[in-house]
Amino acid sequence: MLHNVCGVIKPGRLLAIMGPTGSGKTTLLTALAGRLPLEPESKLLVNGAPIAKDYKRQVAFVLQDDVLFENLTVEQTLYYTAALRLGGLSKEELRRKVDQIIDMLNVNKARETRIGGPLARGVSGGERKRVNIGNELLTDPSLILLDEPTSGLDTSTGINLMQLLKGMTEVGLTVAAAIHQPSSQMFSLFDDLMILVDGSITYYGPADEAVSYFARIGFKCSAFYNPADFMMGLILQEELQKQGGSSMRGQLIEEWKKQPEAMDAHELKSEEDRELLKEFQEKQQQEGMRSYGAPFWKQVMILTERSFFQSLHVVFNFNDFFQTFFTSVIVAVLWWQLPYNLEYLNDRIGLIFFVTTYVALFFPAFKALFTFPSERAVILRERTSGSYRLSAYFVSKCLNEFPFMWEHPLLMLLITYFTTNWHLDANNFFIFFGICMALVWTSAAIGLFVSAICGPDLTKALTTMTLVAMTQFLTGGFFVQHFPVWIQWLYYLSFIKYTIDGAILNEFVGTSWYVSNSSAACSGFEGIVGGQMLPGEIILNKFNIFIPSVGLNVLVILGYGLLFRVLGYLALMWSMAAPKPNAEPGCKAQCESCCEDEEEE
Repeated sequence: MLHNVCGVIKPGRLLAIMGPTGSGKTTLLTALAGRLPLEPESKLLVNGAPIAKDYKRQVAFVLQDDVLFENLTVEQTLYYTAALRLGGLSKEELRRKVDQIIDMLNVNKARETRIGGPLARGVSGGERKRVNIGNELLTDPSLILLDEPTSGLDTSTGINLMQLLKGMTEVGLTVAAAIHQPSSQMFSLFDDLMILVDGSITYYGPADEAVSYFARIGFKCSAFYNPADFMMGLILQEELQKQGGSSMRGQLIEEWKKQPEAMDAHELKSEEDRELLKEFQEKQQQEGMRSYGAPFWKQVMILTERSFFQSLHVVFNFNDFFQTFFTSVIVAVLWWQLPYNLEYLNDRIGLIFFVTTYVALFFPAFKALFTFPSERAVILRERTSGSYRLSAYFVSKCLNEFPFMWEHPLLMLLITYFTTNWHLDANNFFIFFGICMALVWTSAAIGLFVSAICGPDLTKALTTMTLVAMTQFLTGGFFVQHFPVWIQWLYYLSFIKYTIDGAILNEFVGTSWYVSNSSAACSGFEGIVGGQMLPGEIILNKFNIFIPSVGLNVLVILGYGLLFRVLGYLALMWSMAAPKPNAEPGCKAQCESCCEDEEEE
């Protein structure tokens, strides 16, 4: 909660906002960035007018947490951010812009290095922070706001970062940063200082005059003592608690209100200040004609390309391919050269069921679960910066599936199709591959839907997906063919049923089966004389095939995929807009609230 916080941040000066935890530093920055959740009756005004749609792209807000894609390089991270937020520039202009930011941030040596993460080696903490700042500098913002930029960095790296910010002010940029407790060397870099306590100002003015101000009101700083430690100590030290810390804080706040500087802060003190605000508003109006840097179709293209490079290191995973290869070898051994004999009818149905469900149901569905939880924080950051529509992101994820969805089914079929003696016809091979791909597409859609509806809770998503997959698995008609009347609808709603039906039709039509004396009885064909060949079409009568067409069964499967993609998008919109009660203000609550209305613009 902020209480009548007033002031002016001038270009060419570095403002540090200090205060203890919970003093309102992040809330103030969030409000200045236009990302503070507002009640329905509340309004956020800039110069007395409602903020334009483009306001958030005019103000750079660097969150405390460095939320970046781990598998992209420094250059790729900056390039795709620039492409999304500066859609009017050509590729050459974007490259020059990225090179300019890389030079400014002094991360040339790391430009081809992946960002990395907890389990993947990448750039250093300082370089990661610089890249995070660089993402926001690409749009040439009028104001740069940073929430605890030195958090998690060692002293030397933190000082280097503040020197970088100081250098930005020397070229006319306006910079304000929330700092918890800076070192004396870092404090010397500040031009202006604001100290917040319980949402109120206790000092606001030139940083080098803060010590003399507190001395005037009765709190003298000892020589050779860190001014930042001294001022934070006024609020937190035990002596004040003994005197009644709460009342002392109130005294510091009231003392500041009496100062002429506090009274002047409620007004624009010069014509220069008015001109600066007017210039900012004009720039906001000029560039605020559209709320996004790129049109929808271009957002989709850029996001799809970025997602492709981001997925390369994940999709072509040796462990996944070895798992598919090893499973395929086991299948080949167990069903080796399966004969077309009625005695082996159930074995062939089991082969069809296992191959389709393993490679086309479980594998893609569970892989898709990790899509949104792993990217959620980045989506929130980029969406609150006005980078793209949520619909563009979702479409890009769906398009990005196609280059990576065929390799595992194809590998398994190449190993098992010929070794287990399927219908050896090129047409049948590619039809069966198409049936598997239709199921892969639908399974991935269900995985996306479950991932979206469960939000960041991966454990919940895994549990939900297991229940959904097992329900489809058990109601597909392989294990149970005669259902109780009250749950028979599950059988006809199972897309696994239509997958298996299509695969059986493809495998049995045009084949001939040998009937031995023993096989006829055990397979339910007791009236057929042994020693003859039986057309596969007659055997199909044994199965409860609802739609006697491979093409129509595939269309039903694809229809399920389309349905779950629509539901997945709606679930993603809901989960991104739903407020989280325990969210940190730095990167969750305000982000999710600000995303809610952007999709309708």
